[in-house]
Amino acid sequence: PVSFAHGSVMVLGVEEISTISNIDIFPNPSSGNFTIQCSEEITAIDIFTLVGEKIISVKPESFNAEIDLSTQAKGIYFVQVRCGDKISTQKIAVE
Repeated sequence: PVSFAHGSVMVLGVEEISTISNIDIFPNPSSGNFTIQCSEEITAIDIFTLVGEKIISVKPESFNAEIDLSTQAKGIYFVQVRCGDKISTQKIAVE
């Protein structure tokens, strides 16, 4: 720990995660239905609101997936796609 006058701080390591280079999410923007395609098998997809609330979590275990956000409020969402030990986070818009 690193000590300061009014307490202490513990420094924790941050693991670097490889990013996925060949991922497509379309159409973007859309009315709520998105297709996610990846050059590797998609092991998990998590959708988050702008404030970080997870609203969808799926494990498609395929090279593409269909996501339906048509019942969600219009706005911007974050899509986190995991393929093995690689991860990608992208913004999508529901209009």
